Amino acid sequence: MSGLAAARAEGRIGGNPGLVSGDRTMLSRLRLARRDAFLERLNRSAGDWAPDVRRLRPEMPWQDVLAVVNSRLQDSRRWTLQRLVRATRAYVSEGLLPETVLERAAARRKDDRLPALVAAMRAARPDVTLQEMCDMLEEMREPTPRGRATWYPSSVKALLDRAERLGLASQGTLATKLGDRDQAGAFIVGGS
Repeated sequence: MSGLAAARAEGRIGGNPGLVSGDRTMLSRLRLARRDAFLERLNRSAGDWAPDVRRLRPEMPWQDVLAVVNSRLQDSRRWTLQRLVRATRAYVSEGLLPETVLERAAARRKDDRLPALVAAMRAARPDVTLQEMCDMLEEMREPTPRGRATWYPSSVKALLDRAERLGLASQGTLATKLGDRDQAGAFIVGGS
């Protein structure tokens, strides 16, 4: 027998006596030593992530900052979202990064591409129904604002309304009432 098994056989308990006894001073010293080792590891890699976090946060969400950080790194050195946020918190607590980097990211600005697309569809064919526009968008494999593949007339109507608010509508009012239907039962775009 050797090691801890031999020590136990002789009646001794292995390990750090201060930790085994729960000595607060020893636990505090160990906690500080772990923190110092963690910060030392972060300092070695800070050039990979700290400038980007300082420059991009809180204007960009963490997921986008992570993509920027990882875009220049080899696969073996890539960061995870949790690891990047933990490293940032440690740097903020040490005063190496401003507290503002931990603030909530601003809401993303909405993309004007979809409202422009449906406004152009409406301008090209003023008599097109909302359902026909849904079918066209699905044929184009255009995802909905929430990333889905299936379009619904109410989603197209909301985009037409937004296009009008953005000034993308070239002819009259694009807003429709869901009660306006053609003879086939489909919603009519630009109904009165």
